[in-house]
Amino acid sequence: MKILIVDDDLANCQLIKHLLVSFCEPDIVTNGEKAVNAFLDAHKHKTPYDVIFLDIMMPEKDGHQVLQEIRDWESKNLNYGEGEGESKIVMVSALDSKDHILSSFKEGCEYFLVKPISKSKVLNVMAEMGYEA
Repeated sequence: MKILIVDDDLANCQLIKHLLVSFCEPDIVTNGEKAVNAFLDAHKHKTPYDVIFLDIMMPEKDGHQVLQEIRDWESKNLNYGEGEGESKIVMVSALDSKDHILSSFKEGCEYFLVKPISKSKVLNVMAEMGYEA
């Protein structure tokens, strides 16, 4: 399993990483531009991310822009929508309005976690995806 954590707050990155260490040693990047580059590099080396925890409010590119770029790349290079090689994306945000959450799902995320992050939230999402620690 390969996981990418994307958040401009290093404390949030470290917390999520700590909660996921029983699954793998997650990679961390701190802005949207680095996230897209890490995603593309992983595919280039044929080691794609299974799961991406993606913060919404970040410098460079926000999480919505990153999500769009990832889904666009997947639609052009994978059998998008057929579950073949697509990364599962978990949007992570303090923004918890119904409209904001629904728009994230429409853009292609599979899960949405509202900050503050807790162990139970992260482990529940992983279990819903079929991953057990």
